[in-house]
Amino acid sequence: MESCLIEDQTTFYSKAEHYWKEVPPTVDGMLGGYGSISSIDINGSKKFLQKFLG
Repeated sequence: MESCLIEDQTTFYSKAEHYWKEVPPTVDGMLGGYGSISSIDINGSKKFLQKFLG
């Protein structure tokens, strides 16, 4: 069981390392292309959240 867990961790970190090597070291890269959000999206999110937060 432990060897399976270690293999899973190794695979996970190997894939993560590969992914982050391909991502540009910018705000946009770190946020998956969402370095900026339009005011329409922000206002829509606020309106949606107000239903739950009061």
